[in-house]
Amino acid sequence: MTLIESAPPKQGQPADPVWREVEPGFWVASADGMFLGTIEQHSERRFFARNSTRTYVGEWSSLELARDAVLTARVH
Repeated sequence: MTLIESAPPKQGQPADPVWREVEPGFWVASADGMFLGTIEQHSERRFFARNSTRTYVGEWSSLELARDAVLTARVH
């Protein structure tokens, strides 16, 4: 499992997202204990992103682009 964490949030600021690779090719994002979305890797350069309601956000050519898409597509 891969764990990517950021520094703890400063007082009054939302926490940075934490990404966990829960199984090979499947990442889950959360922040402040809230589910943010997932990324599924379908091939070397195909990453499918879904938001917190599991709505399809899009297909991306890199994990980094897919992560950005999930975080941009946050449902408030």
